[in-house]
Amino acid sequence: MRGRVMLNKIPSELFDFYSNQGLKAALYARLRWRMCPFEEIERYIPKEGTIIDIGCGYGLLANFLTLRSSKRDVTGIDLSVRRISVAQKTTDNRKKIQFKLMDALDLQLGKYNAVIMSDFLHHLNYQVQEELLARCYQKLPTGGLLIIEEVNNRPLWKYWFAIMSDKILNVGERQFFRNHREFQRLLERIGFHVETKEVYKGIPLSDILFICRKEKS
Repeated sequence: MRGRVMLNKIPSELFDFYSNQGLKAALYARLRWRMCPFEEIERYIPKEGTIIDIGCGYGLLANFLTLRSSKRDVTGIDLSVRRISVAQKTTDNRKKIQFKLMDALDLQLGKYNAVIMSDFLHHLNYQVQEELLARCYQKLPTGGLLIIEEVNNRPLWKYWFAIMSDKILNVGERQFFRNHREFQRLLERIGFHVETKEVYKGIPLSDILFICRKEKS
C-alpha cells in the first residue's frame, strides 16, 4: 500500500523545543522533519496509552506524539549521550514524556502498548535485529503494536540516497539493510500480523512502514 506524504513545515510548537538549544539542534530538527514521514507514523499510534520510541535520537518523533495527544505517555531511549542530552532538555518538565540513555536490548517491554523503531534497525546486525523483534513480540500485550520505519530498496535512486546519507551521518558504522519482503517474512515468522505502507512520496528517502500487530498472546 502506498501513502501520500508531503514536505510539510515542522510545527512551530515542536520546533520551539529545539530552537533555543543551538544552531545544530535547530537545523537538525528542520532537516529531520522534512526527511521523515512523522505525520504518517503518528496516524498509526494509539491516541492514548504507553508508547516507547527506540532509537529516539533527539526526540523529535516522541515530542510530536505527545503534542498530538495529551493522553499518550511516551518514553524515548537512545544510546547516544549527546542526543539524549538534547532530547531531555526538550521536555520542559512535561509529565508524559521522558528520555533515557539506554540500550534497547536491556529494555523491559511489558508495560508498553506500542513500540516504535524509526530509522533504527539497520544500525543493528541481522542477528540482533531478529532477537530484538522477537522480544518485542513476546513482551507486547495482545493487540499491541510495533511500528517500524525503514529504508526500502525502491525507488532505487532514493534507496542509494538513503544509504549515502546514513554513511555521512554515521561515519564508520556498518549498515544492515533488508528489503521489504525480507522484513515482512521475518516479522510474520515471529508472529506479527503485518501491513506495509510505502511512504516515500514527497521525501528524498525510500521509506516504508511496517505496521505490526500482536494478535495472539
